[in-house]
Amino acid sequence: MSTARSSGLVLIFIIVFGVAGTSHSFRLGILNFPFVKFYVRIVNGLSDGNYTLSFHCKSKDNDLGMRRLAAGSEFSWGFRQNLFASTLYWCHMRKDIDKAHAKFAVFWPERKHAWLSHRCILAYCKWIAHDDGIYLYNVADGFAEFIHNWEPAGMLNTTDEDHRS
Repeated sequence: MSTARSSGLVLIFIIVFGVAGTSHSFRLGILNFPFVKFYVRIVNGLSDGNYTLSFHCKSKDNDLGMRRLAAGSEFSWGFRQNLFASTLYWCHMRKDIDKAHAKFAVFWPERKHAWLSHRCILAYCKWIAHDDGIYLYNVADGFAEFIHNWEPAGMLNTTDEDHRS
């Protein structure tokens, strides 16, 4: 293959995927592609340096176990979607100081719209536990967006339907 022809093919590839990369449908497609590696990060952003965050995250195929984070620390993991692009990760977080907690999806396949993929550009999702609730860092818009309230101790939302498919 000639250098000019291969350079032309590379340029066409860059143009096609560069335009597609800004589109809504491409972002939906990348979150549902089983070979892309995704990363989820949990950050303890609780204000008092003594506040520990306990959490348990899992999918149908992978249980990360119960973990504890000191204030200011973080935990992350990477994964690839299953072959059917239906991987769903849930976390149950608890503030150790007052036992307030939240249970929610931290990663899900998007079929109808690009809510999560808009916020987790390039397959990196950053969830932050703050004193008033759980935030997702919105990469596209450059700020931490409030997503979930803490439930008081003793109350647990048992529905698993709060993800935004």
